Amino acid sequence: MLESFLFKVKDHRRKQGQRYELGHILLFSILAILSGGTSYRKTQKFIVAHYDTLDEIFDLDWDRMPAHTTIRDII
Repeated sequence: MLESFLFKVKDHRRKQGQRYELGHILLFSILAILSGGTSYRKTQKFIVAHYDTLDEIFDLDWDRMPAHTTIRDII
């Protein structure tokens, strides 16, 4: 249910700059916070540490992980 809600949030970015879906970044940020993440760097480290599982569940197929600055800019 949370996932379906997060993917309905309007994305403020231009189409050109949308390498990562807003819903994924929001969901992964929430998961990082629930796991004790208190900063954008810790959110990025959470995504890197759990990428294999997240990719398996959400079929991400990212070329590279988002930097902490990318996560900050998206949020």
